[in-house]
Amino acid sequence: KLSPSEQGIVKDISKKYIHQANELAIADNKKSLEILKKSGVEFIKFSEDDLKQAEEIRQKVLAKLKGAVLSKQIIKSIESLR
Repeated sequence: KLSPSEQGIVKDISKKYIHQANELAIADNKKSLEILKKSGVEFIKFSEDDLKQAEEIRQKVLAKLKGAVLSKQIIKSIESLR
């Protein structure tokens, strides 16, 4: 078991490297999108109506899954990521 000060050190170091990994992933994703665009993949922007409809469907699906397939805690975690 780690002491509180050791836990703090581990937490600080973890945050640093998680941040670095996230930054690398973001940069890599941007490069990948550019490669896809250059190879002819077309990206479309959804209309506000389409986004609204998708959100309504998402809410209905989550409501059906809550408690049956996914716990309320997992749903809460998913929602917190938005």
